[in-house]
Amino acid sequence: MPASRPQSTDLPAERAVPARATAWAVLVWVVAWVMLRLSLFEALKWDYGEQMLWSQQLAWGYGPQPPLYTWLQWGANELLGPSVLALALLKGVLMILTLLFWLLAARIVMPAAWAPFAALGTLLLPVSVWIGVRDVTHTLLVSCSVAAFWWALLRQLQRPTAGGFVALGVAVAAALLSKYNAVLVIAAALLAAASLPAPRRALRAPGWFWTPLVAAALLAPHAAWVWSNWGRATAETLEKMQRGAASDSWLVGVLTGLGSLLPLLVATLLPWALALTWAFGAGVWRRGDRATTADSSLPPPWLRALLARYVMMVLAGLLAMVLLGTTRFDGRWLHPLLACVPVLGFGWLVRETPGARARRRWWGLLTALAVLMLVLPAVDAWRDARRGTPERFNWPLALMARELRDAGYDGRSLIVADHLTLGGSLRIPFPHAPVVACDAAKKRSVACVAHHVQAARRAGQAWLLVAAEDEAPPAWWSAAAPLDETGPPLQQRALPYRGAGAGAAPMRFVFRWQPPPRDGQAKD
Repeated sequence: MPASRPQSTDLPAERAVPARATAWAVLVWVVAWVMLRLSLFEALKWDYGEQMLWSQQLAWGYGPQPPLYTWLQWGANELLGPSVLALALLKGVLMILTLLFWLLAARIVMPAAWAPFAALGTLLLPVSVWIGVRDVTHTLLVSCSVAAFWWALLRQLQRPTAGGFVALGVAVAAALLSKYNAVLVIAAALLAAASLPAPRRALRAPGWFWTPLVAAALLAPHAAWVWSNWGRATAETLEKMQRGAASDSWLVGVLTGLGSLLPLLVATLLPWALALTWAFGAGVWRRGDRATTADSSLPPPWLRALLARYVMMVLAGLLAMVLLGTTRFDGRWLHPLLACVPVLGFGWLVRETPGARARRRWWGLLTALAVLMLVLPAVDAWRDARRGTPERFNWPLALMARELRDAGYDGRSLIVADHLTLGGSLRIPFPHAPVVACDAAKKRSVACVAHHVQAARRAGQAWLLVAAEDEAPPAWWSAAAPLDETGPPLQQRALPYRGAGAGAAPMRFVFRWQPPPRDGQAKD
């Protein structure tokens, strides 16, 4: 009986996913997302407000998050000015790059025609949808840099080169400068690769030393900053990880941590697993080689073991965190750790040519997700405003700026805001003004106000204190000047929220404007 003929690694022309069509579809979606973001809102929320404040200058560190996103935002602001366009366009570019790196990584471990199925499958992870819906920054950047890291690593494992080791070092540094939890991704991936014979030989190829040298050189300045600002860099993160601990008992803490971790693990991977089963059938999970390929390197023989060992090491790292006292986890933290599963898992599991039904179901599901990611931001903001619980997105920023100008603010003097979202938002209508945020909810907010206002006085400069919604306490205002006839008065304005229905409560903001001293007036 003649031997069966190996199947081709490429899809038939009528079944192949055109790479150009896929790229255009992604580009059109991102452009639509950017345009929608520009049309819906004027003001900013958490991450965007933070970035608008931090990106006023370049620094080796800014706080609890690594600096790479802020550096990129600074560059975008220099090109486009501090604006919603600069924020949205940077995010759009990073979303495109994330999918591009996953596509390149997928092409290394599977036939090229299959790669779009795998790369776009990363959108089935819940946090991927959340990234597209919410104005997040560092979670998006670490998703992009982790995808770049996997592409660089898989390329080296297949065909190591000296230049590839340099690229891998750059990818390692970029990941760690994006978000600190990328260290677990890098450690687990390298250990998993080093535990397998063929990948280990690839990692020891000539030129391997370029990876640690390049990574160390790129990371050194920020590492020095972290060393000098340890509390500022770590306190907030450690507080979040231990929030919710209700007992001093180690066992209770471990159970609390497991109770937080295990549901998130399931919730992260279950949608992708269910979608894969629905599209390709339950047989996709059967072990063993179900089809042959003309090129035995696709997928690589070590792919299954690499993925399995990587996941085991990630789980071991997370368990160690629980045992060491971490009681709270967040889906955003797990996302970069498990984002490789849809790509590597697809290359491992889907060995036969996807049929017409599988393709229709897969692309139909992804299309529905894409539409959902466009619709939800608009719906959420509109719904909340109509319900009488508007978000900061609904602030009438243009009207606020007009009121401040009418009150005498010159658009260039110091602005001290009571929250980072307000401060970041005010950079948009006042791009030439230095803006700081002295969070009225934090202990040192009064000292923060006093410090900045006194510095402005010594320089003979004007200053503006402003608070919105989150009413600042009297001490916050009096830190600048006494709340009596000797200081500038408090002024209050009430403006309608954008999108709010008739009769809805207005948005309130309060401010104190101190004009510059008259010529000849003595400075403090």
